[in-house]
Amino acid sequence: MQFIRFKNDLFIYAEAKKLAGYLFVCIEDKTIFLAQRGKNETSDPNLWEGLGGHVEKGESIEQAAKREVIEEGGSFPKCNVIKSVVNKKNDDVEYTLFIANLTAAQKKNWKPKLNKEHQDAKWFSKLPNDTHPELIKELELLV
Repeated sequence: MQFIRFKNDLFIYAEAKKLAGYLFVCIEDKTIFLAQRGKNETSDPNLWEGLGGHVEKGESIEQAAKREVIEEGGSFPKCNVIKSVVNKKNDDVEYTLFIANLTAAQKKNWKPKLNKEHQDAKWFSKLPNDTHPELIKELELLV
């Protein structure tokens, strides 16, 4: 099954109900990178989350996750994937989260440039109160 989503004045066919994204951490200084959804976003405005989105037709999960990071963050940082987590939000939605470590040097060299979907991005040593609840659930699966 496929659905259509609207993107940059074009209709895009996407794989139904598959989402993918990255969560960047820096183990050296125990921080996590999160982006804050835009105030005018129709879903989950102002919540902090990783970077990610829909898997488009013909893409692998990994390709989709990297593409979404580049679209939302302007570039993809040099990093090492340390784990991937597949979370079934319900019977019809599957989200794959790649957790990737950036060294302190890689973190310093990565300069994300957010698109209009996000209003802010920061490295946190503690999750903010308005972290997306689905991200919190995914992180709980790791502990």
